[in-house]
Amino acid sequence: MNDRALAYIDDDGAVTIRASAVGKCSRSLWAALEEIDPVAPTERIDLILSEGYLHEQAVRELLESEGAIVEDQAEITLWIIPGRLKVVGHVDGKITNWYQVWENKALGKESFKRWRNVGFDAFPDYAWQISVYMLSLNLPALYTVKCRDDGELDRMVIDQPPVSLTEIRAKLVGLYSAYKRGEMPPCDPERWMCSFYFLHDEIAEGETFELDDPYYESAASRLADVREQLKFLLAIEKDLKNDLNSLAVGVHVAGDYEIEVTQVTQNRHDQNKMIEAGLNPNDYKSESSYRTVRVKEKR
Repeated sequence: MNDRALAYIDDDGAVTIRASAVGKCSRSLWAALEEIDPVAPTERIDLILSEGYLHEQAVRELLESEGAIVEDQAEITLWIIPGRLKVVGHVDGKITNWYQVWENKALGKESFKRWRNVGFDAFPDYAWQISVYMLSLNLPALYTVKCRDDGELDRMVIDQPPVSLTEIRAKLVGLYSAYKRGEMPPCDPERWMCSFYFLHDEIAEGETFELDDPYYESAASRLADVREQLKFLLAIEKDLKNDLNSLAVGVHVAGDYEIEVTQVTQNRHDQNKMIEAGLNPNDYKSESSYRTVRVKEKR
């Protein structure tokens, strides 16, 4: 398992996104870059991730028994903005004699059933991850999914990345721009195992449902408390950043800390110039729908 954050600044100074995290919420990736502490994963999730490696080895042995020559895990890099923004990851293997990148997942019985029914539609993060691998290596993929409960194995050959390079670039460049501006980006769909769920938007409209399970009231109460604490801490963070930003551009040493102040120049789309050039700015907008969670005290 990789203990690095979902997104981070690499040693070469580039904003770096982990391949397994590319499909996650943009706000979660932004939070990782801002070094906001995530919610620690549960022991159950840690166990699932650890078991995944054991099942991967079993599937690899099966493929090798069928004649596959599997190279060990290789690190991949997909540059989005050369020198400034990239995706890195480790493929489960490359099958050199079949000219395929190999990726394996291990799922519980219910999750495996959803995979068999709708595939990547049930696990969109997986689609983004394998697309990065295919694009970086310029190879089709052999995708295997094993049921942890009964050992059933599903396999498929993917000739074209399920998520295009254009889509990947658009999402990550948007994230990069928001990070450089110091602004929290729009919220993407909140997904399972999101360790920054407390940052998701708090607006929603729809039907009203009465829930009998007391867990949800407890969870809502805790979430409301966490979000109030986060708002308080983010306000403090903003004030402290403003104080430090009054320093001159450069590196300042203050006791045990180094404070680096940099000047960032950005290029933004000028809608007026686009119109003057005969382009319609609305043609370059995309629409999406998603679910959000809002919690407030009952009146």
